[in-house]
Amino acid sequence: MEPTKREKIERGMNRHVSFYRANPHRFAIDYFGMKWLAPFQQQLLDEICENTYSMVIASRGMGKSMIVAAAICVKCVLYPGLIVTVAAGVRSQSTNLLGKIADKFMPDSPNLRNEIAVCKVTPSEAFIRFKNGSVVRVVTARDSARSERTNWMIADEFVQIKKDTLDSVLRKFKAGERRRFSLIRSTKITLKNATARLISAPPTLSGIIAGPNSNPTSSQW
Repeated sequence: MEPTKREKIERGMNRHVSFYRANPHRFAIDYFGMKWLAPFQQQLLDEICENTYSMVIASRGMGKSMIVAAAICVKCVLYPGLIVTVAAGVRSQSTNLLGKIADKFMPDSPNLRNEIAVCKVTPSEAFIRFKNGSVVRVVTARDSARSERTNWMIADEFVQIKKDTLDSVLRKFKAGERRRFSLIRSTKITLKNATARLISAPPTLSGIIAGPNSNPTSSQW
């Protein structure tokens, strides 16, 4: 039986999404146009996206913030509904990554601009909301951040965060209820809007620590 147009679209998206989730650096280059990524930076981006725990220790000028900011963009698009929280000892440091996305990536990437619904980076309020439901927000690593919830925790300049705060506050961040996204559940699909939808949401993640049945993701550098 000849597959319908809908089935062809779903199969094509499934192949592309699977490939890019397995090769995050290719998505950054092919879709976002991040051709500035050097081979070692591509490898590091893949490690950050694929591993549960990542710690980046490198000298100044190695592009640590740029690589992590690229990883944020890649995961937020490939995994709809992802909640990313960037924590740092001071708020100005935690907004640095969002500034990289807003000031360096978005002007050079029409596809990235199209994926983002709202981008606001100010000293008092900083967040990026993607059209697929993913959100990137910042918190200051202190007791007032206890109410936050996240899927992916990023600790910027983590050596400046007190261990007590890391253990009692940041490690307690846990993901909310798992949500699924599926093309199969859609009642109507067209070639125009198909590219904005992905096959499924990310697996349930739980901040920095693992529960009995959880799959945590965190990054520190």
